[in-house]
Amino acid sequence: MPTNIIHFHAESWDGRMLGMLGHPALRHATPNIDRLAAEGTQFERAYCTHPICCPSRANMWSGRYTHNCESWNNNKGLETGMWCLLDHLPRSHTLKTLGKLDYLTGAHTVMNRVADWLACSGVDKPVFDECYCRTTPWPTTGTSAATPPTGSGWTRPSHSSKGKSPSNGRAMPNPFS
Repeated sequence: MPTNIIHFHAESWDGRMLGMLGHPALRHATPNIDRLAAEGTQFERAYCTHPICCPSRANMWSGRYTHNCESWNNNKGLETGMWCLLDHLPRSHTLKTLGKLDYLTGAHTVMNRVADWLACSGVDKPVFDECYCRTTPWPTTGTSAATPPTGSGWTRPSHSSKGKSPSNGRAMPNPFS
C-alpha cells in the first residue's frame, strides 16, 4: 500500500485551540484533527524560522533558512528553479488534484511559481480567497459561493486576537504554563 502524507499546515492558528494538546475545555472541540494526530506522526519540535507568513512557508517548502532562499517578506517568493518540496510531491496521483487545491490558499508563498504548480491540476482559480469563521449554520437559500460572506453570522479573524477564543473573545488560559 502506498504511503499517505497529510501535511496539515494552518498558519495564524493558536495551538492552544486544539483538543489534542490537552486543553480541558477543548478536549472534544476538534475531533477530526485529534484523530489525525492520534493515528499519525506529530512533529512537536518544529519551529518557525521567520515571523512573517510567506517567508516562513518558503523556508518550510524549500528546506532553507531565510538568508538562503531570500524570501524576506510577503512580497518575495521563491525564485523559479530553486528546489522546492512542492515540485517533487505532485508526482503522486492524489496530490495532483487534492493537494493543489489546498495549496492555493497560500499561493502567494511561491508567487511566480504558482503557474507551474497549477499546470497539471486543471484548477483555474483558488477555491477561496479569504478565510472567514462561521458563527451560524450554513444558509440553505439565497447565497452565492462567489459572493464574499458578510452580515450577521460571519466574523473575519483578526490577528490581534491571539490567545482569545474565536467564539467569545475572552482570554484563554495558557495550557502550557
